[in-house]
Amino acid sequence: MRTYSIENREERNEIIRASKTCFLAMSNNGQPYVLPLNFALDGNCVILHSAPKGKIWETIKANPKVSINWALGEELA
Repeated sequence: MRTYSIENREERNEIIRASKTCFLAMSNNGQPYVLPLNFALDGNCVILHSAPKGKIWETIKANPKVSINWALGEELA
């Protein structure tokens, strides 16, 4: 599988808007930790839906470097 970057913001936003779920990847004590999340796109901001407390927030506090992936059906976006 090839990985490529989409530089055009509107093209990226079209993919994001067409997706129903995103996958938030983090590192928890040196181990990968990936969660499927519901989200909203508000202008240039992605709003992630989660509980106000829990493992996700403790993980992000410890290491704020994250990656978000969107998928269209079974194809990676």
